[in-house]
This record gives sequence, structure tokens and C-alpha cells, in this order.
Amino acid sequence: MRLLGIAAAIEAATGLALLASPDLVARLLLGAEAGGTGAALGRFAGAALACLALASWPKTLPGGDAGFGPLALWLFQPVAVACLLFAVFGAGLQGVLLWPAIAYHAAATMLLGRVALGGRPGIGT
Repeated sequence: MRLLGIAAAIEAATGLALLASPDLVARLLLGAEAGGTGAALGRFAGAALACLALASWPKTLPGGDAGFGPLALWLFQPVAVACLLFAVFGAGLQGVLLWPAIAYHAAATMLLGRVALGGRPGIGT
């Protein structure tokens, strides 16, 4: 359990660093700038790593045995929306699937919220 906690903490730190400054992480890790597209993908990957760390944290939620997995999956959704919106408005990126991805993650935020917070399941659960 201790090793799992250490690994989760390292992944959380890496994910948060990618969210905060993907260019710095790319420079330190790869020796190169991330650039506009790389920074957008780096932030998205950072969100995923931070939520993976939360899902792997060696503790269960009070009153349940699902651990932090549902909460981590739910938390990833609005962070993904923010990352994708930053790609549009902050970096000026645009792709055919960008707006559908934003819509999906926004809908998933609402639908998964009830499950993650211990309420009644959403559609299809």
C-alpha cells in the first residue's frame, strides 16, 4: 500500500505540473518546447495523470468500496472541458472533433456527477 501511495503521489505531481506548465515539463523531460498543440495535449494528459493518481490512491471513500475511481473519472470531465476550451480560445486550435469532445466531456460532467458523489446513477448506469 505504501508503494501505491508513493506512485500515486508522483503521478499526481507530474499531472499537476503538466496542467500548470506543459512547456516547462517538456523542456525538462524532453529538452524541447511543447508548442501550441503539444501544450494543449500536455494539459489534457496532465489532467488524466492527476485523475489516474486519485483513482489509484490507496484509500476507499466513506460508505463505499469503489475507492476514488468514480470520483476521479468525474473530476477528469470538467478539467478536460477546461483544457479543450483553452486549446480553442487560448491557443487558437481547431479540429473537426474538438467541439464534439467538449460537448461530450460537458455532458459526462453532469451525468457522472451523481454517481461520483454517491447519488442516483445517470443515464445507462
